[in-house]
Order: sequence, then C-alpha cells, then structure tokens
Amino acid sequence: MKTRWLSQSTHVAADMSPRLTMTRPLPAVSAWPTRLTLPPPPVPLNTEHLKLETPSTSSWPIPIRWLRARREPGEQGAGDTLERYIAIAGGSQAAALWTRFTGIKCGCADRKAWLNQRYPYAKTP
Repeated sequence: MKTRWLSQSTHVAADMSPRLTMTRPLPAVSAWPTRLTLPPPPVPLNTEHLKLETPSTSSWPIPIRWLRARREPGEQGAGDTLERYIAIAGGSQAAALWTRFTGIKCGCADRKAWLNQRYPYAKTP
C-alpha cells in the first residue's frame, strides 16, 4: 500500500483514510539557521601607496622638463610657469569667455595647484 505524506504527524494511505500512528521523521539538523551570522567588518584600506610622491626631475614628462628649463624666479612649480605661458597666449580671456558662455568655471586654479604639487621646483632656480 502506497502512502503520501501530508504533514509531519499524519500520512494518508492510498485508500485516503488518515492514520495517526505513523509519523514522519524530523531532520537531525534544522534547515534554517538559528541565528543570523554577519560577515566580518571590512579591513581598513592601506592607502600608503596612494599618496602623491614627487618623482625625480629626470623622470618628469618632457613638456614639464621644458617648462622647468624656462622657469622664472619666484615660481613654485610647473603650474606657475604654465600659467605664465598660457597668459601670454591669451588663456585668461579664453577662460573668461568659457565661464561667460557656459556658466562653468574652467578649473585653471585647481590644475595649477595640482601641477605645483606634483612637479615642484627647488627653492632657487
């Protein structure tokens, strides 16, 4: 006689008469975890390798070395020299036009500061 399981405590025989004498065995281990396990907290990132390092002047790109050779006294880095050459070519008027027509600042000061930090000159030219 074949049986079908309906629940944990009852089963029904093939003739559909319920019998309460047989019970279905329970699994030894619960299928659901009893408590939620969280992953370990993230490890703090090591950012030492991300710090900006000033390369030696021999490894600077050729245009930056060209600017360094043409520096003036009082210029702190490549950003100052580049600003001077761009001003000669009319860059300040182009930046003003860009800001006037688009309403967005050109970002020249940020680029100048980055270049000065990345490629600084020695104290004396």
